[in-house]
Amino acid sequence: YMSVLVRFLLPEKESEKSRVEYLDENLLNTPELAFNQVQNEFRYMLSTAVKNLFRAYSDFSGKDSGKTDKIKRKEEIIDNLQDDLTQYLVRLSGKELSYDLSERIPAFVHCINDAERIGDLAEKIERISEVRKSEKLEFSEEAVNAFEKMKKTLEKSFIFLNELLDGRNNAFQDLLKNEEKINNMTSVMVEENISRTRNRECNDRSSVMFVEILSVFERVGDHLVNVG
Repeated sequence: YMSVLVRFLLPEKESEKSRVEYLDENLLNTPELAFNQVQNEFRYMLSTAVKNLFRAYSDFSGKDSGKTDKIKRKEEIIDNLQDDLTQYLVRLSGKELSYDLSERIPAFVHCINDAERIGDLAEKIERISEVRKSEKLEFSEEAVNAFEKMKKTLEKSFIFLNELLDGRNNAFQDLLKNEEKINNMTSVMVEENISRTRNRECNDRSSVMFVEILSVFERVGDHLVNVG
């Protein structure tokens, strides 16, 4: 799994392109080729959103702070890519299409929207991070360990989705099982957080923020399943 994660999240040099590059208008006359190019550009958009999510979490956790400007810039890029891909698919849908492709295009628009929402959730983590810094909030060791455990589990979902997009069809079942694990972990961690708050092991503000971060991770998992 680690080699897949490194390839997916940590390329040697991250691209800074802000718009799609390979959606040739001439390809619209060959719809299957045009759709293949949309899929390639979508992989870049999804990867950008994923990296931004973990970038925001690194800032929140204090492991790699000072990335606010880059996070916001990447979110703008994700929004641009969403617009470009959606508009291209709208133009493509006006062409003479096979039944299969006419069914796939609307579904793929939803995938693009799910990737964009992952980008939005990265921004949400960054906003939470800014509040944490301004209020100097701290978390218990148990809470920190819970964050890291959830992050690693979510990373597996990204791996399974990437494998699915590479053509390993049974990776979808792995993705579903991991999503169920994320949901179960969230429920247990929220209950444990309530117990810590009752026992005054953490303050109320940190407790609320803990649940907010878990909620973001859980929602990201949902969007990944939708893309799958």
